[in-house]
Amino acid sequence: VNDFIQTNAVVHMGSFGGPMFNLDGKVIGINSLHVSHSGISFAIPSNTVLEAVEHLKKGEKIRRGMLNIMLNELTPELNESLGLKQDQTGVLITEVIKDGSAARCGIIPGDIITKFHDKEVKKGRDLQVAVSSTMLNSEREVSLLRNGKPISLKCKIISNKGEDNEQQSNDQSIVVNGVKFVDLTSDVMKKYNISSNATGGLLVLEVSPNSSWGRQGFRIGLRPRDIILSVKHDDNKKDISVKTLREIVTNIKHDEIFLTVQRQDRML
Repeated sequence: VNDFIQTNAVVHMGSFGGPMFNLDGKVIGINSLHVSHSGISFAIPSNTVLEAVEHLKKGEKIRRGMLNIMLNELTPELNESLGLKQDQTGVLITEVIKDGSAARCGIIPGDIITKFHDKEVKKGRDLQVAVSSTMLNSEREVSLLRNGKPISLKCKIISNKGEDNEQQSNDQSIVVNGVKFVDLTSDVMKKYNISSNATGGLLVLEVSPNSSWGRQGFRIGLRPRDIILSVKHDDNKKDISVKTLREIVTNIKHDEIFLTVQRQDRML
């Protein structure tokens, strides 16, 4: 199994999700799978987990880049039928899905991808790992053979077909200290049945039980359906939106911020 840590250590069912340690006591992976008949277990490498955790801490969904293609790995027999060298490596594109990353950058069926950015592509797994580890919406150079001639294309990597629109929608919300906010628009007010004269601001959607801004730790304690009208930081009072809140929490360290909150008909 590629990109997993394999061990013959006994891992019981209740231990899945727990850490795997090396002999130095360092966490090297998270136990995730056990093949009962063979006594072999697998763990997700810790660096892969850390990458996902960073996204989750920001309230982001885990999305992997995709080219949205179907492919075959090159073999000596396939190379011969295509008129290629016997030892040619790469992957043959057999189908390009409409509106995916590959289609948008000009990759077509029959192309042979040999390199993605700075990584050689010898097998399908090489391409999958390289693409999935690429930051979404970033551009990468793809080297390929088309009709036997080498060319290169710049590809903007997106997630699953159609998910870029979903991502734009998700960008209208933010999670700060365990509280999920969304821009208060007419559509949001209708969706959540909110009655307010506010012409802007943020709506509190969710509050984590452990949030420092929740009921236990933050003066009045934010609650779902609270409306945030403005924010004050460094003696500057601003109208609030997901964009301005994101800028503030990105730049502050331990400074306080003050929120003007509307709860039903009361101002807090």
